[in-house]
Amino acid sequence: MATPYGARIPRNFSVEALREMYRIGKNRTVGNIYYVDAFNGNAANDGLSPSSPLLTIAAALALCVSGGDDYIIVMNCYQQETFPISITKDCVHILGVAGPEGSWQMMDPPTDTAIFSLAIGAENCEIAYFSLGGIAQGTHGAIELLSGNNQTHIHHCTFGHWWTGGGQDGIRFAGGSHFSVVIEDCWFYGVSAINGKLSRYGIYSIGTGSIGQCTIRNNKFIMLPTTAICLQGNAIHEVIVDNNIIACRADAVATAIDLGLNALGCLITRNRAGYGAANMVQNPYLDQAPAGSNHWSDNMQGNQYAYGA
Repeated sequence: MATPYGARIPRNFSVEALREMYRIGKNRTVGNIYYVDAFNGNAANDGLSPSSPLLTIAAALALCVSGGDDYIIVMNCYQQETFPISITKDCVHILGVAGPEGSWQMMDPPTDTAIFSLAIGAENCEIAYFSLGGIAQGTHGAIELLSGNNQTHIHHCTFGHWWTGGGQDGIRFAGGSHFSVVIEDCWFYGVSAINGKLSRYGIYSIGTGSIGQCTIRNNKFIMLPTTAICLQGNAIHEVIVDNNIIACRADAVATAIDLGLNALGCLITRNRAGYGAANMVQNPYLDQAPAGSNHWSDNMQGNQYAYGA
């Protein structure tokens, strides 16, 4: 039996579904692949092979076609960019290549600015495998989503890496509306950690913004000085699951997750907040919305279960 989109309904979901996904993926058209190398790249190159890389991510972005599903493979980077790197096109994937010792590609802006800035309307983009720093005690997020950055996927990135500054926030929803953003498998280091540098939040949505149906899962937050995940404004139907918030403060509420007054229909489950002790002075989870607006279950506070205060 065929669906309207040409895919057969699988008889056996464990086998047939995989075969069908392979068939569809094999016939899918992918855009160009551009290569960037801060040490060996050149603006005169076409960037279409590792042997003729471009110098900057910005140069590769200029060649991408909006909606074309183009990939940018970053073999080497540091401060060769003009920051922030503005992403203005849809369906662009920016992936760092691991170094010889397995480390992710590192970028540190020399001034107080974001590293990646997703312009209004840039959707279906992907950023992965980077170690992102910044100016210590800065005023920007390392990645800033300006508005309408729907279905953005940020994964396997480190924020506030240990040898330089980290900026104010790791990922910031800087106003406007955002839907179906996924943030997973990232590390966020605060100023209180050993050489960590983020000076405020790990993930932050400001009070004038709206985010809906976003997923924040399987991230690690290490000694953020305020709150690891702070969602203000209109946070609608978010899923916050399986995050580890390590060494959050024991003497203040909302050091792990803070939902604002207008949060609605959010699911917060299986998160773990620890201070190195079984008992914490305050509940690290805060829900400022009216009672019953959100769903809390199976979250840990030290070695105990805890819910939104």
